[in-house]
Amino acid sequence: MAYFFHPSRKYDCCHVFLILIRVVKNLRSRMINNMVKRFTLPKKGKLCQNKNFQAVYKSGKSYANKNLVVYVLPNQSVKRRVGFAAGKRLGSAVMRNRLKRLLREAYRHHQEKIITGVDLVLVARQPLLDAGVDKAIKAFLDICAKAKILVK
Repeated sequence: MAYFFHPSRKYDCCHVFLILIRVVKNLRSRMINNMVKRFTLPKKGKLCQNKNFQAVYKSGKSYANKNLVVYVLPNQSVKRRVGFAAGKRLGSAVMRNRLKRLLREAYRHHQEKIITGVDLVLVARQPLLDAGVDKAIKAFLDICAKAKILVK
């Protein structure tokens, strides 16, 4: 740590207080950064290319409920990758992007509960348009339990 007290220097009360404030701010920002990293969705954890999506659609097993569909395909790595989709029948680009944000948020908060070594594609359905984050999370957890991809 860069902030310390030198033995040969005399400090007044105000100077000590300022040093302590700097130390606390530094520790606080480190703690917040560590907490935020836990809930991130890294680029390597996403399916980005069309061929990856098509492979999961074609070879993966699908599970559905009224709010979303999940396609699950085991992969040969220890990583889990996920892709989000919303078809054009669901509305404008604004609506489709909102649905994908809802699914991304549901996945992001519960990604540690899902087994590794799978590729997932989450596809939104019409009833999710009127839903909030809570309903999206509940639908996501229900479908993951149905697909048996939750960690025991």
